[in-house]
Amino acid sequence: MNAWKIGLLSALLLWTTACELSDSPEPVPAYLHIPGFELEPTPGLQHGSLTQKITHAKVFVRTPGSTEKSLALGMLNLPITVPVLKTGPVEVQLIPAIKANGSSLSVREYPFYEQALLQTTLEAAEVDTIRPKTRYKSDSVFEFIEDFDDPDNTHQFSDDLDGDPTHTLTVTTQDALEGRGSGLFLLDGDHPLAIVATERIFELDRSTQLATYVELDYRNDVHLEVGFFDIINGVEIPDFAFVIRPREDWNKIYLDLTDFILQQPNNPRTFRLALRAIQPLEDSTQTSRVLIDNVKLLHF
Repeated sequence: MNAWKIGLLSALLLWTTACELSDSPEPVPAYLHIPGFELEPTPGLQHGSLTQKITHAKVFVRTPGSTEKSLALGMLNLPITVPVLKTGPVEVQLIPAIKANGSSLSVREYPFYEQALLQTTLEAAEVDTIRPKTRYKSDSVFEFIEDFDDPDNTHQFSDDLDGDPTHTLTVTTQDALEGRGSGLFLLDGDHPLAIVATERIFELDRSTQLATYVELDYRNDVHLEVGFFDIINGVEIPDFAFVIRPREDWNKIYLDLTDFILQQPNNPRTFRLALRAIQPLEDSTQTSRVLIDNVKLLHF
């Protein structure tokens, strides 16, 4: 057979196959709507407030009882409505994730929150809403909690280190997030600097620490710095490793201390938790506020 005839037959075969494929109906997806997570109490665990900012979820869908691999939907920004090429009874696995250090470039699973497993039934072209719940894992260790709810208006950031004895972190009910009150720095031209630290000294063993985080609710007119006073050979060395940008409304941040604990040559790492705020010179004629609440230091 001539080569041109063979080529013509091959082209006809490919065209016929393409037509058959194009005539096949495309699968119609079902849709999952995930509005966000709810954080519930963990029985028997003293974890303080249940404020949270779970911004993402890593999501998997599988058919219950099936040996097939779970369908990975990816790390999803919540809230979201996502198509799923699967119908019928399904199990949805959702792993809570946060923006570590407040950065959109550091979205990661939060190690202290439990995953959620939900059962639902998906129908093609229909939207099914699921409302996942999570809670702190029972083996989470809350080394420190400050909620500014002491009836005497005292708190644990009681060591004032800015050299101004008339100016310190106080407890206020005005614009407080919840409970009895929130912590407040007031800064102006006469009092442009505020530095406080815990009296308590923390000792964390590098050989046993896995994840270590500070959680913090905040509302600030100027930058707020969070860090430590490292104690090395009896000398305190300031290390304000995290800078939180001004925010008009209340927000929550998760600060990842894991590397700071592991990279310190001394073991155990000994430090005091510290806060610092500075009024910019160009704002010296104004009064700025920094509000904080629900400060937690936690690890496994």
